[in-house]
Amino acid sequence: MKKGILSGLVTFHYLLCSLIIVKIEQIESLRFVREPQHRTKTWYQAKKQTEHELQEFAQPRRCKFHETFEGAKDMIAHGILENVDAALAFHVEPGKLPEGLFMYNSGGIMMSSVDGFKITVKGKGAHGAYPHSSIDPINIAVHIYLALEALIAREADPEKNCVLTIGNFSAGSAANIIPDTAVLQGTIRTNDASCRSLLVQRMKEVAKGTAQVYGGAAEIEMLSEVPPLVCDKTFTDQMVEYL
Repeated sequence: MKKGILSGLVTFHYLLCSLIIVKIEQIESLRFVREPQHRTKTWYQAKKQTEHELQEFAQPRRCKFHETFEGAKDMIAHGILENVDAALAFHVEPGKLPEGLFMYNSGGIMMSSVDGFKITVKGKGAHGAYPHSSIDPINIAVHIYLALEALIAREADPEKNCVLTIGNFSAGSAANIIPDTAVLQGTIRTNDASCRSLLVQRMKEVAKGTAQVYGGAAEIEMLSEVPPLVCDKTFTDQMVEYL
């Protein structure tokens, strides 16, 4: 087993993941430390020794991948692959899957790409009694939202997995004031490289073009640019033997 292999055997849980870093020879030792029908002193000693050896390698940690989608990158930067053979991540689904069931993918894409984006629409604020004096960013943002929905319906390949989600729409702080700006935040996810490139490009073009049509402007900030998760086939198949 070569060092430096990062495998998403099962994908990261968006709120809580159990991160396990392992040495292959220690996994081999676990294989023979199984609870016998009648526990013996030898069994307890072996179990305790194995747990002690794995203690520094098995550490649960709270993750916030739903915010950045770059948890693996951050962990690599902080040395997760130093002095170990491999790193695995398990996606847990409490209450959703039958007990004892696990799923894996060693032959293709496990999870789609995640391109998070933030669109800031800039207009001109005014009192609600004088809308003609404004360039309404809310109106512009609404039209951007509708136009983005059409990208999936009319420009994405229906044979590919593609989804565009706007999960945040915020603007203004008073009911009778047209604000200066409005913000849309969302994600583009797909399992196809060409669709990913097209949708990200078109999202930017649609946002800027629509804003310009209504006299405003749009700035786009990419919050994450994460490629699809592809598991290492050899390592994944090897680890499945132990599960």
